Amino acid sequence: MAATNTTLKALSAAALALPAFSNSQAASVADKTSLAYQYSFYQEDNAPANKVISGDTDRYDINVHQFQLLTPINEHLEIALDFAYERMSGASPWFLGPDENNNPVQVMSGASISESRQDSHIGASYYLEKSKINLGLGLSEENDYRAISAQLGGEFELNNKQTTLHWGLSGSSDKIQPTDADIFPLRVKKEHKKSQGLLLGVTQIINRHQLIQATLSYQHTSGFLSDPYKQVLVANNIVADKRPENKNQWTGQVDYRDFFSAADGALQLSYRYYHNSWALHSHTLDAAWVQNFAQQWQITPSIRYYSQRQAEFYGAFFEQNPNDNLYSSDYRLSSYGAWSFGLKLKKEFENWGFNVFLQRYISDGDYALEPSHSTDPALLDYTLLSIGFHFSF
Repeated sequence: MAATNTTLKALSAAALALPAFSNSQAASVADKTSLAYQYSFYQEDNAPANKVISGDTDRYDINVHQFQLLTPINEHLEIALDFAYERMSGASPWFLGPDENNNPVQVMSGASISESRQDSHIGASYYLEKSKINLGLGLSEENDYRAISAQLGGEFELNNKQTTLHWGLSGSSDKIQPTDADIFPLRVKKEHKKSQGLLLGVTQIINRHQLIQATLSYQHTSGFLSDPYKQVLVANNIVADKRPENKNQWTGQVDYRDFFSAADGALQLSYRYYHNSWALHSHTLDAAWVQNFAQQWQITPSIRYYSQRQAEFYGAFFEQNPNDNLYSSDYRLSSYGAWSFGLKLKKEFENWGFNVFLQRYISDGDYALEPSHSTDPALLDYTLLSIGFHFSF
């Protein structure tokens, strides 16, 4: 049963950002074929027993295996093949109800949820003297979810290669077929959604040590945007999660890099602002220090702060039916803040290298810049460990 496709996608994005899979700017076709493998283990802390009134307290464990093959075809063209397999098990937050003091407590699913996902992607990059074009096609499949996606983008260098302009277009078509829809009458049997996106950006080299990048993106999603597995307590009745059928999303991000020769290390700073038409907005601040030492060793401590304001139709439970007939008690739509602490170790050899990454994530309603009067009891803490290898030949 796919209780949280969003969690799987977020985990994949985190793992793909690690060294073996990072996609830094490249001025030309790779001169060698490279093969990369990354294994990640994600484990959520158990739900606090005093905040759960029904269901299992063991939350998700996720194992992720990722592979990438990058190979040059000729002096202008290279092809990348990516494949990921994820296996998830555990219990999922279902809906919230009031305790004797009218504070929200969690109803969880059983711990029998077991889900897998396969994600395949093929990409091609074509290089010219001052520009690059990227094309990608992807397919993601679960037993209850199928997404087909396409991406087109590029880069153009100017100002004697001191400035790079970036652009991108994306689209996806998703089919949702929840499991056990015949057993649970509140679940839909089949639905669809589509999305289209646009990205524009610029990278500016300030000097031989400093670089700044700014990007703006927009995405429109339409169709079935509710979570088919989540329910809500409305006027003392348990009903299905119901969200708007359209969502517009805007994201702005600024990244800054500064290399310090004396320390042989680099400071990395990033700020991201997100806003959508559901009145949910968020701020993300990232800071990392990349320290080189010995021979081709690198260690990177990092910290991230995230704060989110809740969607306009979010509520722990509803005493009466809202006028717009929209409601959700999904903790991912609540107001909360989160801190992430990471440590990454990387070593490069002549034709291969490895990396290890450890991250701890903690969240709470009180961490938010705009905290609400109560914290959603389903907010999670987790640990992520990832190990990767890459080879060139």
